[in-house]
Amino acid sequence: DVRSEGEFAGGALPMAVHVDYFAIPERTDEIEEMTKKSKEAPIVVYCRSGSRSGVAKQMLAELGYTYVANLGGIAEAQQAMDLLDEQAAK
Repeated sequence: DVRSEGEFAGGALPMAVHVDYFAIPERTDEIEEMTKKSKEAPIVVYCRSGSRSGVAKQMLAELGYTYVANLGGIAEAQQAMDLLDEQAAK
């Protein structure tokens, strides 16, 4: 979740980790820890509308991460997660 702290506090997707998009360069150590230092680890980003998550995807790509998915806004991200849950339940 690359939204602001206030947006994140107002509600986020289950298991979301908050990393405000503008703080990505300062939080690379944490990101490396979360990905177990693998540049191929999947990373999913979302924000309110998809704009900031697009910037975050680009920033992560510039850091060498190769599998970054931009789910767009939180509503679209929730729909994607719901579809995955439905598929898993089948």
